Amino acid sequence: MTERKFNLEPLLELQTLSKDAAVARFKIEPGDIEKGVEYGKLKKLELLNNDETEPTELYFRGGNLRIAYIGRTALQDGNKAALFEALGETEHKLRSGAGKGATLYVYPEKGVAFSATGQRLDFLEVFPPCSFKDYQSEVYEEPPKFIR
Repeated sequence: MTERKFNLEPLLELQTLSKDAAVARFKIEPGDIEKGVEYGKLKKLELLNNDETEPTELYFRGGNLRIAYIGRTALQDGNKAALFEALGETEHKLRSGAGKGATLYVYPEKGVAFSATGQRLDFLEVFPPCSFKDYQSEVYEEPPKFIR
């Protein structure tokens, strides 16, 4: 049996998505928008999320996408090996908030970060490309110590 290749392209298209385009594309209603939310170190964001049309959480500031969060259930076709195949290896690894055994693999120049526990994907983030320093200082929040 051949493993399906993980298709990252539709997710990367989110990097340049405007708020107006997201509202139209994902049929976002006023009740699907939450203002004043935070994501990591990012503050004063608008969260757009309509689980019926798209299981992705889209975080905007000033009409521009700051980050998209794609949870485990939306990543059923992927695993760590598939993302390494699509993105290559990375030297940028951080502690993940997904759990004690999870690692966050960051590809800032490609605008992608993903958390994996073993081969299982925990979540994936898509954001406008930046430097690793900017990702760490503007987005990433060190998770607390996990207790077993």
